[in-house]
Amino acid sequence: MTTLEQHLAAHEYTFGACGCGQEFEYDSRTLLSTIRDAHRAHVAATWREARTVRTAEELDALPAGSAIRSGECLMVMDRDKMWVPVWNGGPTSDAFLVLWTPEGGAV
Repeated sequence: MTTLEQHLAAHEYTFGACGCGQEFEYDSRTLLSTIRDAHRAHVAATWREARTVRTAEELDALPAGSAIRSGECLMVMDRDKMWVPVWNGGPTSDAFLVLWTPEGGAV
């Protein structure tokens, strides 16, 4: 799984473009802050996507101690690689956001 440091390095900002190749439309009337805001939103969206798991295989690949969330359902993987509900308001989708891993830290 991608760490935040790796993600930010891959999405370094250069005027009008992101390190991943995403370009931001601009002309002489576009404020620099508008482009930077678009870049920040892009980095946040791609980070969320990079930390989302959708399959049982992806869940199984997470290390023990990982924490995931879907809606109000929060679970932590114990040492035996079993998911233990910490708070169960019920998952809202089949996708889970990885909140923390022992290797990558917090989101």
